[in-house]
Amino acid sequence: MAKRKKLAAAEPKTNRRLKLKIKDQPELFEKIDTTLYYSGFALTDNKNLVLFFIDQNLFTGFNFKQPVEDFDLTENDLEIVFDKNVLMEPNENFYFDNMGYVRSDIFNWFKSQYPKCVFHPVTKWFGKQVNTLLIILEQRHGKPVGVAKTFNT
Repeated sequence: MAKRKKLAAAEPKTNRRLKLKIKDQPELFEKIDTTLYYSGFALTDNKNLVLFFIDQNLFTGFNFKQPVEDFDLTENDLEIVFDKNVLMEPNENFYFDNMGYVRSDIFNWFKSQYPKCVFHPVTKWFGKQVNTLLIILEQRHGKPVGVAKTFNT
């Protein structure tokens, strides 16, 4: 019969803590030189872009060079009507047919953060008819994660 080795008392394992890696974020706000507004739910430049569901962790992950002021907006306050039947896809120049261009940094940020995101045209924005806004959903039937303004030129 083979002899068994005597096992040494097991040393406690040390748990290695991995740091949470935030997805690489293109400098979304680098080109924005105006005041930003943050509600604890939404972040906007009040011109080209609104990001939804921005929690404190994501908020602190951005590098802001401009001032950020508070404003009052909650998820319940949103009044956005969009055409769920129309999926918008840009061409290689970030041009959405019949809508216009979206800044490349905005488009790339959404695609990097939400690879399965989809774009739909917004028809009403807080009670007003619009034709230059796109709502971005995290996936085909997902929650809205932002709104981007289109422009012609």
